Amino acid sequence: MAQGQEDALQGDCQGIMKHSGSFDFVYVHLKGPDEPGHDGDAIGKKRALEEIDSGFFAVLPRNLPFALCVAEDHSTPCELKAHSADPVPVMIRPSKPIGSDRMHFDENIDGKGKLGTFEGRKLIEEITRHIG
Repeated sequence: MAQGQEDALQGDCQGIMKHSGSFDFVYVHLKGPDEPGHDGDAIGKKRALEEIDSGFFAVLPRNLPFALCVAEDHSTPCELKAHSADPVPVMIRPSKPIGSDRMHFDENIDGKGKLGTFEGRKLIEEITRHIG
């Protein structure tokens, strides 16, 4: 996955920015950590998450002209090597950042983030609540 995945993420980011003037809101679905989860490869999954930070968030400009939601579609714990009903990371960012918000994505879900935890069926409601 290494360099190829990071290049693909940078390409995704560049594509989003190329068309950014056309949208008020962008939803990004990240699939990278899923495959190593199915393989039971915890190190590969950690690497995939790091590549999301370095290949997507590090490239994405801080002052975006649109609101953004980034999420995975489901949890794939390495222990199970299968999908589960565990929480997934979700980041919702208004078009104007609040305070010192930093864009960082991981699977350390403890409910202490600004969003806390919520059921997936409430994602649209959460997006609407945070971006207006």
